[in-house]
Amino acid sequence: ACRSVCAVNYIPPWFPGAKFQRDAKQWKATQLRARDGPHAWAKQQIAAGTARRSMTSHLLEAGIDGAPLAEEVVANSAGMVYFAMNADTSVETMRAFFLAHALFPEHQITAQAELDAVCGGALPTLQDRFAGDGKKRMPFVEALCNKVVRHYPPLSLGVPHRLMQDDDYEGMLLRQNARIIPNQYAMLHDPSTYPNPDVFDPYCVLHPDGRLKTSEEVMDPRVVAFGFGRRICPGRHFVDDEEWLMIATVLYVFDVRLP
Repeated sequence: ACRSVCAVNYIPPWFPGAKFQRDAKQWKATQLRARDGPHAWAKQQIAAGTARRSMTSHLLEAGIDGAPLAEEVVANSAGMVYFAMNADTSVETMRAFFLAHALFPEHQITAQAELDAVCGGALPTLQDRFAGDGKKRMPFVEALCNKVVRHYPPLSLGVPHRLMQDDDYEGMLLRQNARIIPNQYAMLHDPSTYPNPDVFDPYCVLHPDGRLKTSEEVMDPRVVAFGFGRRICPGRHFVDDEEWLMIATVLYVFDVRLP
């Protein structure tokens, strides 16, 4: 918000009503600790020879195309990924999952039967998600995750973008440097793309034989939900796996019901 109104950046912290400036200073320090602490721990593990293979170890050792990366770049890159994974967006997705399954509990039975058939007596893992050929092993669970993301997008208005040059959109001239706010909720509830968009129905992304429809047959909501262009979520692949694993684990262990 402060960057949206440039003059606000120059209000001194002691000024009446400028508590946000003091809060921001504390939040920045907390964020830096959250970034630098795990990075320092990873470096210690690498130096001791006990580190597991990770994004941080790979970037420190190999860099990109053989060129070493600055320490700050490595810390920022890894930090951004796990911040993105554990930020409010993932929390909101899980809240949406519990809401959807409390309101529409009938879909859990099919998902739980699929999980029992694939996982047996063990909790789901990411290895259970894909078959050897890369295809999804549990299409109904995938369909549930798909519908949660589409039905309740965590960032309804996405992330603001700035036009780098003049653009034309359906006869409207959009000037260079104009701020564009993508209405992701409207995109994911567009009846021309998703028939009956307000109905939570996992079967709409499945063929009658239970196979998942392809992205050519129905648009994957993650194309919209994770943002666009240079502002696309940098941790989207991690987030997708994390959210699938949390949803699959909850369905495997619990029944979600209204109190």
